[in-house]
Amino acid sequence: MERAECEKLLKEGFAPPRTLLLKGMPGTGKTMLAKWIAHKLGLPLVVLDLATAISSFLGKTGSNLRRSLDYARATPCVLLLDEFDAIAKRRDDATEVGELKRIVNVLLKELEDWPLHSVLVAATNHPELLDPAIHRRFDVVVEVLLPGQAERESILDRACGRFAVTLPHGFLVAIARCLDECNGSEIDTLAQSVVRRHVIEGEDLTRCFVDAVVFRLPRLRKEEVAVLSRMLKETTDLTVREIAQVVGKSSSAVQYQLTKKNTKRISRRKSHA
Repeated sequence: MERAECEKLLKEGFAPPRTLLLKGMPGTGKTMLAKWIAHKLGLPLVVLDLATAISSFLGKTGSNLRRSLDYARATPCVLLLDEFDAIAKRRDDATEVGELKRIVNVLLKELEDWPLHSVLVAATNHPELLDPAIHRRFDVVVEVLLPGQAERESILDRACGRFAVTLPHGFLVAIARCLDECNGSEIDTLAQSVVRRHVIEGEDLTRCFVDAVVFRLPRLRKEEVAVLSRMLKETTDLTVREIAQVVGKSSSAVQYQLTKKNTKRISRRKSHA
């Protein structure tokens, strides 16, 4: 991280990044990333939830926000302005009151003058609502995306804890493939609820996972049906009929997916022969 080499940069006449904008869908880990940054820099994390604080600002001047920022500036820290779009909206938005537009001006000044000993992190789920001038003031802008396949596998593995090693080989890989449209928070919550059910009720962990995925994705896509069907056939003693009941498809549809997979394997073997 550039902040870790602050002294080297200052010695050469360059200022390290002081402000960071995190943008992305809810649950993608923006707050967790801010916590990680604070941990790596050895600084305390100060969080200001702007969505809940905005009501106390309305009807008053932008100095209210400035005082809150000054409190965080007094001591080296990482200040997280969560739900940043609640106050940093475009000044040409006709639906916003004049007070919020004045607050944007306060933010512009604060971003320019933010001290080197602290880091200001702003997080937003709606970057399109931000005032363009605000957006340009940040030293670094990072888009936090939905987790990829490897990240989903890692989240599942960590959430399962010691129970991960009890699952069949490749099971979590298949589960992760079925959760490609889920954010990290949703995946973590799903896995932890599955493990709790396994611990409390004593049900098979594999079956608990399948039930959770089918419940989370009641209308499985064709590729998800194929993945789940093959996974269940390879890792459980379920019959084709039982697998069809689990994935909510006909027995013939499941049999087709299984036969299709086996046909591909035979074709590959013949090509290598």
